[in-house]
Amino acid sequence: MLLLALALGYPVASGALAAAGPRQVHRIVCLARSYSMTAEEGGGRSRFDAARAEAARLLEEISSGGGEATVLLYDDDVIPLLQGETDPERLRAAVEGPLCEVSHRGGDPVRLFRSLAERHLGASRIPTKEVILLTDLQRSGWDDPESWRGAREALEAVAQRAQVLVRDVSRGPAHNLAVTSFVPDARFIRPGHPVRLRVTLRNQGD
Repeated sequence: MLLLALALGYPVASGALAAAGPRQVHRIVCLARSYSMTAEEGGGRSRFDAARAEAARLLEEISSGGGEATVLLYDDDVIPLLQGETDPERLRAAVEGPLCEVSHRGGDPVRLFRSLAERHLGASRIPTKEVILLTDLQRSGWDDPESWRGAREALEAVAQRAQVLVRDVSRGPAHNLAVTSFVPDARFIRPGHPVRLRVTLRNQGD
């Protein structure tokens, strides 16, 4: 968060998002979909469940105010679900439907900001724009100073055109280990014959 605030050049709002009231705005809701978002936060609800519920509330609010919304998913890529939509039913379906789901990848908020600067912020003629990130602030994506410094131009472009709000939907760190290679010491694996495995793990979470 500190790296993002310093890169943008102004404070980045976090925590609970207050209702903005009816107004015409282009709101871009970005849901993190990295594997750490599957962590349970109590009551059988995951972080991603919390993000989807908050997204539905934000989208309902904006459609009732005469604005429009864009819905993006991001992990190490950026996936648009809807762009510049005003219909409340389509907005609700976007965050409740089967395409809005968690992946098994790490998160890359730097790529998200580049995509916002290069593509999504310029797609609406409404001058007032908001970018709202619903995320668990996964350390591997958010705490990389080199990545943020390399994305400074994109971050400044976003800061000049939109207010940026970050909502942390987590209650603490989560593990996100991925098996990236799996090599046995034998050419063939047969029942009843012991085999040693060389496994490489990558920590894509906290």
